[in-house]
Amino acid sequence: MRGIRSLYELDDRITAPCFGFRGAEHYYQTQSATQFLECIRVPALFITSQDDTFVPFRIYDHPAFQRNPCLRLVATEYGGHLGFIAQGRPRLWLDHAILEFLGELNERL
Repeated sequence: MRGIRSLYELDDRITAPCFGFRGAEHYYQTQSATQFLECIRVPALFITSQDDTFVPFRIYDHPAFQRNPCLRLVATEYGGHLGFIAQGRPRLWLDHAILEFLGELNERL
């Protein structure tokens, strides 16, 4: 762990080699779900925060989010990594957003 100062460095020096990848870039490129986004044919909800410390928001610039009508992206300005707790009601905002999405799908049936 000596000298590792970022998640990328951790993945490059430890995670990727431990699982047989050449480095972080090879690991990210081959294991990312972005290569499958165009193929999704069922409604899929993606919830993220623009200030996520682990997942860079730029990955959501993927063209599939514009072209594939099955993908719905909800991006809050703040929330960090999985920190979707609202100050007001509903307090568990993430749970509410998922239930709302499922309710909309149920209405279409």
